[in-house]
Amino acid sequence: MEFGHEEGRFRELDMYKGFAILGVIVSHMVLLQMGADDTTGSPNTIIQFMYSGLIMFIVISGFFYRPGRSYLENVKKRVVPFLLIFIAATVILTVIMFGYMVIIGYDLSQFHSLGEVIWNVITSKGVFLDWTTDAYLAEKVILAPFEVTIMMYYLLLLIMSYLIFFAIADKVLKNWKITVIAILILFGISSVYCEYVHIMLPFYMHLAPMGAGFLLTGALVAKTDFRTILTDNIHDRRFWIIMAVSLAIGAIFLFVFPANVELTTNIFGKYGAFNIYTYAIKSLACGFFQITIVAIITKIPGVSHLFTAMGRNILYLFLLHMFIGKLIIAPFVTIGVDKWIPLSMVPSLILVVGTIATILVMSAIYVRLKEKMNKTTCEGVNQSTGSE
Repeated sequence: MEFGHEEGRFRELDMYKGFAILGVIVSHMVLLQMGADDTTGSPNTIIQFMYSGLIMFIVISGFFYRPGRSYLENVKKRVVPFLLIFIAATVILTVIMFGYMVIIGYDLSQFHSLGEVIWNVITSKGVFLDWTTDAYLAEKVILAPFEVTIMMYYLLLLIMSYLIFFAIADKVLKNWKITVIAILILFGISSVYCEYVHIMLPFYMHLAPMGAGFLLTGALVAKTDFRTILTDNIHDRRFWIIMAVSLAIGAIFLFVFPANVELTTNIFGKYGAFNIYTYAIKSLACGFFQITIVAIITKIPGVSHLFTAMGRNILYLFLLHMFIGKLIIAPFVTIGVDKWIPLSMVPSLILVVGTIATILVMSAIYVRLKEKMNKTTCEGVNQSTGSE
């Protein structure tokens, strides 16, 4: 189960996903620990640029959508697996981290109970509170040192977005103009709700229309020659046009009209929730610029293999990076509620490298064991069949 692949592989997007997840991990474990760039709590420009990869994961998921299945078939194939992964990862990783910290000597009695932490993550923190109030902000702080679910909101958003997307995709994708209108309307629904209602809904449902809009964007891009352009990259003039245009637009919406959106805390910048439109433009522009840059730098020997390996293990990296990072440092530093990773810049970067390497090695071992088990099972079946 991955973000974005149903049938076949698209090596260029595999490499981009590797780059994007690297950006997300660095943002989570390094940049976010350095603080925001203003008093509103909005992420700084570098984080805004790197976080575009998260939105591009949604766009890529839409890119690989294949019409023709029923709504229930799509839900069974995409929504149910992600939902099970989300619940299992939240419960198992949080329980393990709680037990681990107790064993190494942390006093966790002063924090929310284990069950309460898990429940708040699954349903969304601050649910049914007005996010313009202090009560909501108090609920959004890190609940306990053993929490490792900084990224789980994204899976909730993706799941809710799928439920809307699958209901309308086949109907609107028949005509690109209707698709564009649908995308604008979906962004508008989230914008209006967030601007005038601003009550935190369970499972980030208030942002689901926006997510569905990004899924439709990916599905619309899939109808173009984008795959050919990206495969040919530097040999196709359109590749350089995409790079130049996306760079220009991205720079405008990073520096001139900055979105400064923080989805997890429902901060929408000085333009209010209608900043979702500028956020969408910025995310798409930065995302497509990143894709073109990755297509070039992965021509360096070794880089393509690293990013491809990371891209093909994106779900493991996404789910486990904070968990593994905290496992590594918990015995040596005191993890509190103010920072996820209480380290300075250089140690944090070293931790990022160690965390990624650990997860990739774990994944390789798992794949080898799985292949060996499957081979043993097949040999057993063949022997049983032959004896009969």
